[in-house]
This record gives sequence, structure tokens and C-alpha cells, in this order.
Amino acid sequence: MIAVLPLPRGSTLASALLWVLPAVGLGGAAVAVFSQLQFIPSGVSNRLVDYCFAVLMIPVVLGAVAFAIRAAGLVCMAIWPGAVGVYAGRDRLTIKMGPFGTRDYDVGRLEVRYPYELPADDGEDQFEALLPQERQWAELFPKITHPDAGELIDRTIRRMAGIPEKEIVRILRPAISFYRRVREGDKGARVEVEESGVGRPDADGA
Repeated sequence: MIAVLPLPRGSTLASALLWVLPAVGLGGAAVAVFSQLQFIPSGVSNRLVDYCFAVLMIPVVLGAVAFAIRAAGLVCMAIWPGAVGVYAGRDRLTIKMGPFGTRDYDVGRLEVRYPYELPADDGEDQFEALLPQERQWAELFPKITHPDAGELIDRTIRRMAGIPEKEIVRILRPAISFYRRVREGDKGARVEVEESGVGRPDADGA
């Protein structure tokens, strides 16, 4: 294994709490409003205003549900008994997401590119592309794609890790360097990993 980024379970639980708070707030507001609505005709209500308030509260209810689902997902990942995290090997990049399954990618088809390497019309990371290359190598987590990935792999890793980008870069740098060299056809990259157990940073990323 070249690099391992385990899920920080403590901070993940703390993040879940931050998602629970707005869920409780929005849910409480919705309950308070709906408890005051009268959907049966009476001397003080013709139901029209009450139905209007009910419709206006739909986004609030949906927001509360969305926050609650996100919080529940984080809690499930944090308490999952098995391994959860990013496992970067010589042949496979594996993202173990606990109750949400495992995503596994063969290294040979990974594309690992920094903002300065992306086309100008890519639409993302336009500001970062203007940064010096040395700073991009040192501070930015590159864009990682794979034909079988449903979304950007780097986005999945960022969302799951829940730690600063610089820390992700520090932990996964050997794997990033190795994958870039493999994609560029550097046959010596695998030999070095076999001999040392880690991927040597490539020349431009050192």
C-alpha cells in the first residue's frame, strides 16, 4: 500500500452534529407552523391561507430532511465497524465508504491532473490554474478522474475525508506522484514502489 487516508471518525461525528443542528431547527420550525394551521373550514379560517402557508413550508421541510440524511450518513460512516477511508495501492485506488459501499479503480486508467494542466474551458479551478505550479503541487489536491467513476474521485475523497485539503495532499502525495508517473509511462515507478514500499515523489512535485 502506497498511502492510506483513514476516515477521521471523531471529526466525522463532530461534523454530523453540525448537520443535526439545522435539521432540528428547520424541523422544529416546520412543526410549529403546521401545528397552527387549520385545514378544516371554521369561523376563523377559510383554509386558503393555511394551504398557502403549508406550501411555503415545503422547502423548509425538505431542507430539514436533507440535513438529517447527511447527518445520518456521517454517523453511519463514523461508527461503521469495518475499515473506512482511502487506500491507495500500486494497482488499485480503493475508497471504502462503510455502509455506502466500496469504490475501486484500476490505477492504469486514472487521470491525475493539476489545474494548470486542464484546458481553459474546463470550467473549474480557473483561479487555481493561475497559481505558480510549485504552489499547486504543494497545496492543491489534483483532479482525479476515471472512466468508471460517476463523479470526480478527488471530490469524493474531499467530501469523505472532512479534513483540510493540505492535509489530504500531505498524506496522499506518494500515491499522487506514483499515479502521475504511471500514467506518463514511467515504468520505473512500480519498481521503486516494490523496492521501497512507497512511491517516490516525481521531480516536479517534490
